[in-house]
Parts: sequence; C-alpha cells; structure tokens
Amino acid sequence: MNKKLIIILLSLVTCMAMGQAFQPAMPLNTPPLLAGNFAELRPNHFHGGLDFKTLGKEGLEVLAAQDGYVSRIKVSPYGYGKTLYITHANGYVTTYNHLQKYAPEIEAFVKKKQYEKQSYDIDIIPTEDMFVVKKGDWVAVSGNTGGSQGPHLHFEVRDTSNNGWNPLLFGFNDIEDSTPPEVTELFAYSLSEDAQVEETQLPRQIHKTKQPDGTYLANKISAIGTIGFGFSAYDRQDGTAHKNGIYKATLQLNGETQLVSAFDKVNFDDTRYINVLVDYPHYIDHKGFVQLLYKAPGNKLEIYPVLNPNNGYLTIAEGQQYTVTVIVEDFKGNATRINIPIEGARTELKTPRPENKGNTEIIASRDNYYELPNGNVYFPENTFYENIKISLSGEGESVQIGDYKTPIHKFYTLSIKNTKYKDDEVSRVYISRGGSFEPTVYKDGFFTARVRGLGRFSLRKDETPPVVKALNFKNKGIVKADVLKLSVSDNLSGFSHCSATLNGQWILFEYEPKNHTLKFNFADITPSDSNSYDLEVKAFDKAGNVGTLKATFTR
Repeated sequence: MNKKLIIILLSLVTCMAMGQAFQPAMPLNTPPLLAGNFAELRPNHFHGGLDFKTLGKEGLEVLAAQDGYVSRIKVSPYGYGKTLYITHANGYVTTYNHLQKYAPEIEAFVKKKQYEKQSYDIDIIPTEDMFVVKKGDWVAVSGNTGGSQGPHLHFEVRDTSNNGWNPLLFGFNDIEDSTPPEVTELFAYSLSEDAQVEETQLPRQIHKTKQPDGTYLANKISAIGTIGFGFSAYDRQDGTAHKNGIYKATLQLNGETQLVSAFDKVNFDDTRYINVLVDYPHYIDHKGFVQLLYKAPGNKLEIYPVLNPNNGYLTIAEGQQYTVTVIVEDFKGNATRINIPIEGARTELKTPRPENKGNTEIIASRDNYYELPNGNVYFPENTFYENIKISLSGEGESVQIGDYKTPIHKFYTLSIKNTKYKDDEVSRVYISRGGSFEPTVYKDGFFTARVRGLGRFSLRKDETPPVVKALNFKNKGIVKADVLKLSVSDNLSGFSHCSATLNGQWILFEYEPKNHTLKFNFADITPSDSNSYDLEVKAFDKAGNVGTLKATFTR
C-alpha cells in the first residue's frame, strides 16, 4: 500500500477513535447552522472553534456539551468577551464564548467576584466541586460580547496541551453540507531566484474554467525554476449563506501527492504561524487570505499529514510538461479539483521582483540589537520567520523599522530618545504606529515599548481626557429605567477603563467597545433607603488622562 495513503488512513483512524471517546452534544437548542468553521484564516490567528448561529439574536440558552465541571470563567470587553470553560472527565475542555451572561447561579458568583475586585475584567478558576454540570444543563445565555461581530455562540474543544481541536471530529453529524468549496482565486509564485511564471516574478493569478465533469481546468502557463501555488476559497454548509473556511487542501504534481494540509487541530501557542501559511502581503493589500500550498521557512504548524521533502516547492525544468492538481475539500468530503497544465519554458522577463533596498541584515535564529541615531531596537531570536534584510532608520521623534507588509512572530523592544518633553509631560507621551497606542514606559531619557509589527513609529502626546456623556438620563432628573447608559469617547490613546460610584459605593459598568457605551444595571445593588442618588464616573484613557461625569438623580 502507498506509504502516503497509510499515513492518511492512520490519521483518519486516530481522529475516529477520538470522536468515539468524546462526543459533545449540540450546545444550543437550535438547528446546527454554522457562521464559522474551525481554523478559518483570520488576522494573525486561526479561528479556534465553530461559530453556531443563534437565529440572528441574543438570549438563547447555552447548554453544557457533556458532563463535567466549570473550570474557568473569564470576562473581558475584548476577544472572547464573556467566556465559560467546562472540563470533562477525559481531559477535553469545551469553551462557550461571546456570552451575554451566565446561568443564574454562575452569574451571581461572577458578579460577586467583580464587585470584590472592583473590576469588570476578571479571570476566575472555580473549585472542581463548585459548578458540576451534566450534559444538556443550562450554563449561560448566548450573546455578542467581546470581538464578536454579530450574535452567535463560539464553541471550542481543547485539550490539556493547549491544542484546539476541530469539533467536527467529535460528532455534530447533523450539520449538513452537500456543496464543495468554491475556489475564488488561484496564484502561482516564483520562489527561487531564477524562477518566473509567464513573464513575471511577482505572484501570478491563474484563471480557470469549469469542465463538464465538474472539475476545473486552468489556462496553461509557462514557468521555470522553483515555484509554488496558493488559493483562496470558502465553503458553505446547507441552509446558510455564510462563507466559511475549508478543511483540507492537497497539492499534486503529475498525479503524485506533494502536500496535504488538514485542519484537525492547531495549538494555540502556534496560531500566529498563520502569517507564513498565507500570502501576507496579499492580505495586507487586499484583506483577503491566500493559503499557500508550500511550507515556507519558519512555518512550524503541524497541519500536514502528508508532506514531501520538497515541502511543496515544485521544480520546473526547461522543455518538460507538467500537470499540477489542487484539491480543496470541506469536512464532509465534498471536493473541488483544479488541474493546471504547465510548460517548462523561460520567456522574456518583463516584471522582475522588486529589489530589496534594506540596510540591515536580520538573522532570525539569534538576538539582534541595533543602535539608531535617536534610539535603539532589540529583536529577540525568532522575531522573524526567516533571515531578512530590512530598513532601519531614525530621526527626531520617528523610527522606521522595515516594511509593514513583512510579518513578524514575537514582540520586540523599541526605544526612542526624549529630546523635548519635560518631566511633567512624559507620563502622557507614548509610542505610536499609524495612530495606534503602544504601551510605553519612560526611563533614563527613553520611551520604550514592546511592539509586534513593522513600519513607522513616532512619539505622540495625549493630554485630552475621555468624554463621558449620559445617554438615557439627565442630571437632576428622574431615572425610570433599570439600566444606566453612558457613552465614552477618546480620540487619541483610546479608552482604557472606568471606575464609578453610586452614593459613594463602587458599582460595575460594563463596557461595549463596538458602540463605545457603558452600562450599569440597578439589579446589581440593594435599593437605597432614599430615592436620591449621586453618581460619579471616572473614565481613564491609555495615557492616564481622566474624564469625569457627575450626576444627581432620583429613582
């Protein structure tokens, strides 16, 4: 039997055994429709689970997928928003994210901890016997908190090694999908110094036409040297128009498999390696992802059940004829097949790759430290995915570090010398890239930040406090609503957090970054003996400026 086929079959048997050992149930009482697949390509990360649709609204009961206990509760205005973790007997952990709130007993526990800590953001590890749950128990209410762009339930399956597993491996067979993925773009890349595709060394888009048998045939291309391929694609489940990610991709050369990638699991510590799985400059320019069908230097992802020693790099020789086949599949096995005929020929080169005009050689496997006229920069080992030449320069309050279209993996340290700010100003000065706020400290005449991108950095000063406004009540008015709503805005460093008191007692305001609002629920507190209330809200920006709202009202 073919060795590669054996590897694929062993991988399939392993996944089937896992699915039999752990079988989570649907965490909602709704049709199993998906708004997002596991390991979809996202900026700087893979999507960590399945997005279940919630009928376009919040407020649905979220159910424990299997017996276990609540092992972690995390609340943040960003990322996963309100999150619940349930640990199961076999070591798997399911997570439930972007929640509106928790089931009553858990919600009361969380509110108590928030008031004790006087913080909306909280990360709690309950004891194993505190919230024991059975499969199908109500544990939360679906919502739209954190980085969610619309109501849904984000559901994950993890293990104790910090791997995220494709939940479809464990069941969810009611999710119907009878349509193969749609490949929207196909590209060829010149990878060796002497390589070219047609008349260019730049990425070359390849056009295709559908054949009577349902496969696709690309226009014949000429190429020479070492080349690679990449594609953009999406998949649709039955009953939904959402464009979700694909599951598996295969690259063949003359019928022989060179590479197979499959999204069965991704370690959360490795998720940023997505930047070398995709055509990163294409993403920056077009905000769309092209998945590469070759394993680039620095790519440490373990998503390849089949990988030839050539890592998907194909050598095209003069005078030879080749057929490259790209196969893109969804989890149900529906497949789109594209055949690409190639003639090994060198044509007149009209568009060479741009010359790298960088002035500094970076060795990726070691630490790199450089002094600049107005500061310094320190790159720890493996900040970059491969050795590279970048431009480094500094003048005045600005530093140029490479090209923003170059991906990096780790945080590095940038320091810019203070040449004009007085002692009473430095606490409001920060390092910025393209208007961003980079957390900055000042010491010994230098502003220093840990940053995770390339481009032009400069110093900015923010002395303007946030603006806080009442939305559903007036000073000296009567409040009939059960909730107080405020807006908060900050045009420079950005809003950080707030602290509020009602009649001198700390109260919890929940921040919603999508509409820049703060919300307090009167149900959190015991009604006052008096019907008169004094409210004070302090809003802090990231530079430490404070905006204050004071109001008196009756209720």
